[in-house]
Amino acid sequence: MGGRVLGYGTYHVLTHLTSTELYSHCELVRNKLVPLK
Repeated sequence: MGGRVLGYGTYHVLTHLTSTELYSHCELVRNKLVPLK
């Protein structure tokens, strides 16, 4: 049971970090594209 909670916590952190990285990447791409318009 404890292992399942720990695994879920790790999974939650990993998905949160991944979504944050994707958001940051999208912001970088948007910042590069804005001057082109």
